[in-house]
Amino acid sequence: MKKKLNGKLDILNILKGLIIGLMCIFLYFTFSTPQASTKDFTSVQNGMLNNIDLSTMELKDNISIKRFLDLEPEMFENIIYYKSQDALNADEIVLVQFKSSNDAKTFEDKMKARIDEQTNIFSGYAPEQADKLNNSVIDIQVNYACMIVSQDAKTIHDQFLRSL
Repeated sequence: MKKKLNGKLDILNILKGLIIGLMCIFLYFTFSTPQASTKDFTSVQNGMLNNIDLSTMELKDNISIKRFLDLEPEMFENIIYYKSQDALNADEIVLVQFKSSNDAKTFEDKMKARIDEQTNIFSGYAPEQADKLNNSVIDIQVNYACMIVSQDAKTIHDQFLRSL
C-alpha cells in the first residue's frame, strides 16, 4: 500500500513540475517577444534625428522614394527619406512605420538591395563613401524600421532605439 501511494505522489510531483515548467516557458515567450511601439511617427522621427545635422540632406518626396528606394510609400503608415544633396555623398536616412508587420521583409530586402547597389557604385571611385555603406544600419523593430548611411549611423541608430 505504501509503495502504491509513493508512486502516485511521484506522478503528481512530475505533473506539477511539468505544469510549472510549461508556465515558465509561456511567460518567457509572452514577455520576451518584442512589442510594437506606441509612439507616434513624429515623436520617433524627432527623437531619431535630434541634434543631427541635416543641412546637407534633402527630405525627398514619394516619387524619389519610388525612384531611389524602389518602395511604394502607400504600403507604409508613414515614411520619410533624407538623401544627401551631393551626388558624391552616399548619406541616406529612411524611417518607416509599418501598416502591417508583413511589410518588414519587403523593406529589409529593398534596403539591402539599395545598399548593395550604392556600394557597387561608390567602391570604384569613393572608398570613404563605400566604407559608410559597409557600416550602414538596417533595423526592424516590430512596427518601425530604419536604414541609415552616415558617419553618424551609430548615434542615429541609438537615438532611433531610444525614441521607440
